[in-house]
Amino acid sequence: MIKAVDLRKTYKQTNMQAVCGNTFGIKKGEILGLLGPNGAGKSTTFSMMCLDVPKTSGEAKVLNTKVEDIDVLDQGSYIGLCP
Repeated sequence: MIKAVDLRKTYKQTNMQAVCGNTFGIKKGEILGLLGPNGAGKSTTFSMMCLDVPKTSGEAKVLNTKVEDIDVLDQGSYIGLCP
């Protein structure tokens, strides 16, 4: 249902790497939680998967569709983040 391969996020202004190569998959019915210290990139990872923050590189898919190909006005209403 959800797949991330070598997902990365680097902020250009500061050259800070917020997410460094996350890879995971979630099957239907599974629940995923990311654990780590403050500043580890947990919220940024979920934000990239929910189309709130653009990824720098890597592959991110939701329902077998690349996140960059998701029509936010149509399919985007089915994707959200509840921190």
